[in-house]
Amino acid sequence: YSLTVYQDDLIVGGSFDHVPGGITVNRIARWDGSGWHAVDDGVDDKVYGLTVFDDLLIVLTNWG
Repeated sequence: YSLTVYQDDLIVGGSFDHVPGGITVNRIARWDGSGWHAVDDGVDDKVYGLTVFDDLLIVLTNWG
């Protein structure tokens, strides 16, 4: 799993498909301080790393 803060929210990536509440997130989720949310449509493979550069969220995954 990987964690970072992006635009004041906690971003969590890994190999999970759902977060508490049964929300489908496809390996990447956002916590806004009061609830979990999907990050767009998620990603197709496990998230290995997360970082922020120049106000962009960078997601490291297996593209192969």
